[in-house]
Amino acid sequence: MQRMILMILAGFLAAAAQKPDAGEVQLKAAIHKEEVDGDLKSAIEQYKKLAGRGGNRNVAAQALFRLGQCYEKQGDAEARKAYERLVREFGDQTEMAGAARARLSALGAASTGGGMMARQAWPDSWDVMGPPSSDGRFLPYIDWDREANVMAVDLVTKQTRTITKGDWKTTGNYADAMALSADGKQIAFAYCHKDHSCELRLADVNGGVPRTLYKAPEATFFLRLEWSGDGQRILAYGVDGRRASLLLIPVDGSTPAVIKQGDRNDTQFASLSPDSKWVALDEVQDKFAYQHDIRIVAAAGGAVVAVLRHAADDLYPMWSPDGSMLLFLSDRTGSFGLWGVPVSNGVPTGSAQLLKPDIGGIMPLGLSRNGSLYYNVHATLTDAYTVAINPATGAAMGEAKPVSGNNVGAQWRPTWSPDGTKLLYEIHRFNSAGRYPVLIQSPDNSQGMVVQPRLIGYGSPQWSPDGQSLLAWGADGNGKSGIFRIQPGTGEATLLISPDRSQSRTTRYTPDGKAAIATSQRALMRLEIPSGTAQELYKTQGTGTIVDLSISPDGEWVAFQVLDNQNSKDSILVIPAGGGQSRQILELKTKNSRRIPAFDWMAGGTSLLISLRGEGSGDAWQMCELVRVPIDGGKPQPTGFKMANIRHLNVSPDGSRIAFQAGEYKGETWTLENFLPKTAARR
Repeated sequence: MQRMILMILAGFLAAAAQKPDAGEVQLKAAIHKEEVDGDLKSAIEQYKKLAGRGGNRNVAAQALFRLGQCYEKQGDAEARKAYERLVREFGDQTEMAGAARARLSALGAASTGGGMMARQAWPDSWDVMGPPSSDGRFLPYIDWDREANVMAVDLVTKQTRTITKGDWKTTGNYADAMALSADGKQIAFAYCHKDHSCELRLADVNGGVPRTLYKAPEATFFLRLEWSGDGQRILAYGVDGRRASLLLIPVDGSTPAVIKQGDRNDTQFASLSPDSKWVALDEVQDKFAYQHDIRIVAAAGGAVVAVLRHAADDLYPMWSPDGSMLLFLSDRTGSFGLWGVPVSNGVPTGSAQLLKPDIGGIMPLGLSRNGSLYYNVHATLTDAYTVAINPATGAAMGEAKPVSGNNVGAQWRPTWSPDGTKLLYEIHRFNSAGRYPVLIQSPDNSQGMVVQPRLIGYGSPQWSPDGQSLLAWGADGNGKSGIFRIQPGTGEATLLISPDRSQSRTTRYTPDGKAAIATSQRALMRLEIPSGTAQELYKTQGTGTIVDLSISPDGEWVAFQVLDNQNSKDSILVIPAGGGQSRQILELKTKNSRRIPAFDWMAGGTSLLISLRGEGSGDAWQMCELVRVPIDGGKPQPTGFKMANIRHLNVSPDGSRIAFQAGEYKGETWTLENFLPKTAARR
């Protein structure tokens, strides 16, 4: 479910000197007005002034981009003018100009000859799980507020239809990837159980009892489903553990055909040609590469027919409606654009041509039969902040300040170094492999060290207890997986322990470096380093799932979070790090999501600092309040600090500061029309 490749729209700040100029100071103040105070009107006025002053062109470009973002939040058409001015007057500020072009494309402003136009099809893409119907009218999605029902929205009337009724709250089972048949009468969807086993189901769009078409042999998550043009088979791309499988599954229930199997990190996307003879897929150029090449294989047997080789990153291949052109995303020009290459009998017959420049890091869904491309845009802007606090009460001792740096809008999971002098955070810009580099820097200085772990896949890197290296759960491409030590200077990774992969959901490390505390969905484990000996500390009862954990400063206690959607509870418990009796210190009622997005131990180890979401939905749900909760069972104590979407909270080693992630999370579904050559546009 959590597998879509997110697109991060990121701006870039100028490298800050030890004494930033007045413009940079004023820009930070305006960002504070926008992000922390939520005062868009005042922020807009400040951004206007900064955009109009001379001097620092980087600051002016950032101000224009932020101005456009504010106008977008207000639904104001002035957003387009701000982005157009940025592109027109500040083209030398390449990163910000590129970000503005991406927003213009999303807003439908980047029109070219032939009537090409992008427009919003649906305002919320987070739960859109498959391509549109062939006529482009219906879009399938999951309604998590209604037991994870399989739904379809009519993009013309905006009316929604329930296709199947889910039982997520009562069983923990849920629907995932889905696809509507070419005639629009059926929907195929993955149905996943709480034990990670999945099956492919088929249902009539007008209702009725779904039937199981295929049961995956192991814990398989289907990432993409696509119907054949004749409606007789379904292309299914799924992963289990480290293996990926590409299958053609007949709808009559007969034996599926295996097209290809390989490492789960090799391929991001696959697409079936309209005549069902060929499958196009992207595949990494080597095990450590971000870059992909496009391969065309025979649907019968999987023999490689052609490879489109290029040094750039080519990915997300899709067939035109008539099968005469293969479309794909590529960063051949320095930014991602939409390209096409003519194809006949599975073989390219000409050179690739750029169809739409600067399309950004989109997630393609598929094409309708008239040649319109539907895609998701995840316009998430999130930054790292720090604020001084009272070590005893957790009360804020000033305003939250954004961390300096060149990664505005893309700063995730800030973490203090063991000596409290540096921050580590992930840079969540779009990359097709989903392996995000990390930056190590002081919180007030933009200069830092970028670390790219030499692993084919890894979780969020964390500081080693001595602060000299990083630790992360990952895989090295040579069949080894487990906890690795990563050298910041080179990114080289050394395997420390290789326990069961099921214990890899969330991992933290004890202050002495001798053990890791890790979770599966339902168990809390202690893993000794370097022996790898595992000890079960806690196992949930019923339907609860462990979603996060934190280790006390002295390493003696573990706080962990259990989310129980079936019983509408979100709880924090503590347990001795060496094993023993657990006890609950906080329980909240919840509907379908975490009321506690973040928590960490305060200095002294007697209280937790917890971010609590408001009740309800929309702005009320996004607003978070920090509270201090004693582990002896006392009531939550307000700290007086509130901000939208406080996540990944981390208290500094001396307890005097906190770092956290906050920002805006939104997704939209768009369609790009009239971009194909006429000969390839229709089927």
